Amino acid sequence: MKYLRFPFKLNGSKTLKVEFDKPCSIMVFVDGQFQRYREGLSCQYFGGPQSSSPYMVKLPGGYKYHCIIETGSHSKEKVNPRIELVGPQAAPKNPVIAELDAILDRD
Repeated sequence: MKYLRFPFKLNGSKTLKVEFDKPCSIMVFVDGQFQRYREGLSCQYFGGPQSSSPYMVKLPGGYKYHCIIETGSHSKEKVNPRIELVGPQAAPKNPVIAELDAILDRD
């Protein structure tokens, strides 16, 4: 499987935002789980197959992460990934909670 790897370390919680042009699989591993992935062993990760951009996930700090983008049959240029780490306030809200916040008039 062809993939792109973007390693990074977080000291504090951040939201990972990945934008892309073609469907792909996005997996975010902590360091030890990435090693298991490379060895073909069972592993745990955030994400999975994505068809709509952007993919966002809030990540806790204090870990080394590996963001893997499996491009499948597409080239890197067709997937055109754009990766950004943003503050925790950028994490997407659950629609039900957002609706409840609006009813209770709080943000």
